[in-house]
Amino acid sequence: MDNENSAGKTKKSGTIWIILTIVAFLLAVFFLAHTFINLKRHGFFGPSSGQNFHRRKINVADIQGWMTFDFLDKSFGLPPDYLKKGLGITDKKYPNITIDSWAKNTQENPGAMLEKTKKLIQDFENPAPPETPPNI
Repeated sequence: MDNENSAGKTKKSGTIWIILTIVAFLLAVFFLAHTFINLKRHGFFGPSSGQNFHRRKINVADIQGWMTFDFLDKSFGLPPDYLKKGLGITDKKYPNITIDSWAKNTQENPGAMLEKTKKLIQDFENPAPPETPPNI
């Protein structure tokens, strides 16, 4: 009779462990799903389709030395080789190099390189009017 009683207790405790494991698993899934939904709602994974996302347009005054030429090309709608030709860049990493790293590679003052870059972009955005021939 002790064997039957012992077997019954073992079967009951096994069933209890299975139920507790299932409940713990369901709670974990619930909390993971809840966390995921909250992270998504707050934009952790990028803007959701329901959010209005407006990328801030930068202007020439916002340009900094850590920015890559690729970023500047895309931000200002520049032709792909505009800055490369204008600054005489020969680095194979172009356009994925920063203004500061290009200045360092050419041993030029980073501030001066930054100003040259800004000037080129300003010239692209505001081209000089064509010269009119003098009236003769």
